[in-house]
Amino acid sequence: MAFSAQTSANGTQNVIDSKMDRRRMGFYAPKTGKEGVIFVDDLNMPKKEQYGAQPPIELLRQWMDYGGWYELNADKEFRTTTNVRFCAAMGPPGGGRSNITNRYVRHYNVLYVEPYQTPSLTIIFSNIMEWMFENAKKVQYAKSVTSMKDSIVSITINTYYDIQKQFRPTPAKSHYIYNLRDVSKVFQGIAKADARSIRNDNDMIKIWAHECIRVFHDRLISIDDREEFRELIRKRVKDKFKKEWNKLVEVQPLLFASFCPTIFPDNDQTKKPFNNLYCELTDRTKMQKVANESLESFNMMFRSKKMDLVLFTDAIEHIVKIHRIITTQFGHALLVGVGGSGRKSLTELATFIANYEIMVLEMSKGYDFTQWRDDLKNKLFLNCGLVQTNMVFLFSDTQIINEAFVEDINNILNNGEVPNLYNAEDLTNIYDTIV
Repeated sequence: MAFSAQTSANGTQNVIDSKMDRRRMGFYAPKTGKEGVIFVDDLNMPKKEQYGAQPPIELLRQWMDYGGWYELNADKEFRTTTNVRFCAAMGPPGGGRSNITNRYVRHYNVLYVEPYQTPSLTIIFSNIMEWMFENAKKVQYAKSVTSMKDSIVSITINTYYDIQKQFRPTPAKSHYIYNLRDVSKVFQGIAKADARSIRNDNDMIKIWAHECIRVFHDRLISIDDREEFRELIRKRVKDKFKKEWNKLVEVQPLLFASFCPTIFPDNDQTKKPFNNLYCELTDRTKMQKVANESLESFNMMFRSKKMDLVLFTDAIEHIVKIHRIITTQFGHALLVGVGGSGRKSLTELATFIANYEIMVLEMSKGYDFTQWRDDLKNKLFLNCGLVQTNMVFLFSDTQIINEAFVEDINNILNNGEVPNLYNAEDLTNIYDTIV
């Protein structure tokens, strides 16, 4: 389980209790013959209450001291939980994280995990690149591309270090926080392409630069910061690969996508272009045409929510960004902008282009937490899990009428599930449907 600022003691207890079986009156444990390990991520994230305590942590400390806690029902009987161990992880205080009480820390063997050093990161990401080259399915990569493995890994790691130094979080830029997940997303983006779109060393440099721009640059909120990042990329490309940016990237801005086929077999434009190929969008006229045709198709199919949009270059660039994220495994997007900037409309169009379905909650007057859970269960999870429908869940900040909604979304992003969403009858129906 993962803690957040909104995690409550009751919610924590419900999650743990739901995983335990009753042994005898007042005693609970994991399934017969099993030992249980409860892993708590972001242990020090819960918000402190009025008197400085963190209720979820105090609940866990109660188990450490007394072996259990009291039932939440009317009887309030003491519930002893046995055959479990706790393992927790947390970041250093700061950035929303608090110091936790020593009365709780004393129950743990505390281990400090050192940040990975450059040699370790090189081994990790070199293996990922090697896997990508060796598992090429349709066309093998050229030697000029595979020989760049070490250079791409090295330049990515050094760029990551530079970004951490140059773009530090401030009160106005609190989201300028980068970690190794961001580095892995760069390589995940490179792996979206294949040898048909990465045909030489120039293509490899461009897709690397594009993924860095998407992962790091798109988070920056000021023109100065963005220009500083672009200058960093240009300098890295020149120093490492001896290439001039303006000569390397002939069509600005640099964009890669899979919904606009621009590469032809044998470079013969009389043949049908490759479909669903993640490649550079060099033909901007065709890109504009595909985007407008998609908008027309959307308006014809969904007349009740017709969108009258002018798809200028910046708007299409946003569509490319959103499409890239939602078609990437575990891809989630947080769109930040002023009202009327097109976040919702462009997301709906990008979802349509990706051939996914979109779920937008209709919150009527009196919409409550029970209806929220029912919508998640019946409209989102059942469609995704049982019907195997690719879906985008679009949720706006104006729909946060209960902070528990955010907690559920946090659980979906961290664990892929919402604790205690299904009762025994629901699970039985799911099992029967699967079988």
